[in-house]
Amino acid sequence: IIKPEETLNVTWSPASVNNAVAGVTNLVGTLSGTDKIEVSADKKAALKVTVKEKVYTTATVDAGFTASKAYDVDTTANILSELSASYPTVSVKFTNSYGHELTKTESITWSAPANFNAGKVGTYTFEGTVSTSGVNYTGSAVKVTATVKINSLKVLSVTNPADIEVFVGDTITLPAKV
Repeated sequence: IIKPEETLNVTWSPASVNNAVAGVTNLVGTLSGTDKIEVSADKKAALKVTVKEKVYTTATVDAGFTASKAYDVDTTANILSELSASYPTVSVKFTNSYGHELTKTESITWSAPANFNAGKVGTYTFEGTVSTSGVNYTGSAVKVTATVKINSLKVLSVTNPADIEVFVGDTITLPAKV
């Protein structure tokens, strides 16, 4: 009889467990006797190893992330393109219920608000959807915002219209725009 405080060396089969894939592996251990302890071949140890997926349920965007740009009157496509170039990624911390944390740099896809008019002066809030690719994330969509200000255009120069010559008594039509 082995005393409870005595331990024996064991050789497990299989010798290793794949921790890159979720699943259950049952191992059988062959015990090694000592000069004082004899172990019969039918005495085996058993071990069940469960590898769990790290499922992340919360995502927190870097608190230092701010996006703000000013543009002259332009097109929506140009503004979205410039936002994507200026703010292509953000750092996100993913957390699961076991306290595991994973910080990754994720890409942002920007979209204009429904009320946006690239030709109208004003301040608008654009929304960015943050990618969660490569992360087993089950929480709600990760969003960021950007403040976009459309500035009025400034007249830098004026091109005068062509001079008008008419005969006495003719109607003079002045240009409505210059």
